[in-house]
Amino acid sequence: MKKALLFVALVAMGLSSVAQNKAQQKRIAEVRTLYARAMENIKADAELPETDNHLVIDLHRMMPGTGIQNKKVSCYSHEAGDEDQMYKWDVYFMRSSYNVAALQFNEEYLVDEKSQQPVFIFFVGNTYQHDGTIEKRYYFNADGTPCFLQITHKDDEGGVISKEEIKDYDDNIDALDMVRSFHDNMNMYNNVMSAGFHE
Repeated sequence: MKKALLFVALVAMGLSSVAQNKAQQKRIAEVRTLYARAMENIKADAELPETDNHLVIDLHRMMPGTGIQNKKVSCYSHEAGDEDQMYKWDVYFMRSSYNVAALQFNEEYLVDEKSQQPVFIFFVGNTYQHDGTIEKRYYFNADGTPCFLQITHKDDEGGVISKEEIKDYDDNIDALDMVRSFHDNMNMYNNVMSAGFHE
């Protein structure tokens, strides 16, 4: 009897894992479509000045202990299209690149235009743990709740050293850092874009 119950439990866990993987694969496909659309929007907006709402901050500063830091943040948006919010732009994509000493980092944020919440956050950069890079992909559900975080370590030739999937992201420092960076960039964008506009 115990063996039968154990077998049923294992089958149920396997089915749950398959369903979860299908849901995750579906979300990954949706995010890829949204990402491709954002890239098309950036290209189209650049060709038509009337629709090209973007902000680029190119920062050069001396950091204690690590030397010169060059940081570039690019944010892309559309007008809210609401007469009640005349000076509001809805962000749909942000990109950030920076260094800490000799280490290089890149971040991308795909943003839901209506909710202004993250859809997908991507991070890639050097790591002190090995000579290669670390990639973090943080997927969010359509309602803005976290879906899952995938962390991949690669060697200096791009081969995968390890891959980890995190679903318990509430106390995960990687997940919290990525969301904090998203909000930092959104706050910076909103502060700069709305500077000087008073209704």
